[in-house]
Amino acid sequence: MINPQMKEKENAMPNIQMYGKHPEGLKERIELIMQKMGLGGDAITTDMASEPESCDGERRPMPFIRICASKVSDIDRIVEEFKSAGLEIDTETLLLNSFIPADKMK
Repeated sequence: MINPQMKEKENAMPNIQMYGKHPEGLKERIELIMQKMGLGGDAITTDMASEPESCDGERRPMPFIRICASKVSDIDRIVEEFKSAGLEIDTETLLLNSFIPADKMK
């Protein structure tokens, strides 16, 4: 059983997933923002190595990022920082049920 209090006490390891051909330097900009927010040691970036395309018959590239975290407050903070930095990329958010650190999986 997941301890509901654990979500508030433990760092949640936000994951920024990048889909498609993203703008040059995006990963580095995201890493700098995470460091500025004090999440550099907890957050990760994941290049999903995919090529999302439109379904309109033209198959236009549709790159985007997905912000995954187990705390709404982390997602909201990250979205606001990305907006302030002017990242200008389509963004999805995904609220995870929980984050369980490896040492708790023994």
